[in-house]
Amino acid sequence: MLSDRNLAKVAVQTGLHENTIRAIASGKNTNPTLATLDKLIEYLRQKD
Repeated sequence: MLSDRNLAKVAVQTGLHENTIRAIASGKNTNPTLATLDKLIEYLRQKD
């Protein structure tokens, strides 16, 4: 889950813009691209 993460660190680790991650975590972006989801999934798999 992203809400319990340091989103700035997630951005650095995934290469995604911090605003993109914040929008997804807050529910403002409810339709992220497949490429964005792939990067987040990879990050979360490594951290769990």
